Amino acid sequence: MGKTSVWRLPRELKLAFLRAVGQLFADFFEGLGRLAAAHSKARLFAREYREELEALGLLDDDG
Repeated sequence: MGKTSVWRLPRELKLAFLRAVGQLFADFFEGLGRLAAAHSKARLFAREYREELEALGLLDDDG
């Protein structure tokens, strides 16, 4: 099966893909924040990336 660039997919599929990637990042940084809850720099790191994802519109309102 041949490879297809994500950017050549229909708009709806691209948006769904980007939302899924955004959710993966959100889940990763949420987990990172939980694992390192005792360390202030790790919390700051997780919070900053969460803010970046929110600014990009890649997080749902509940996530």
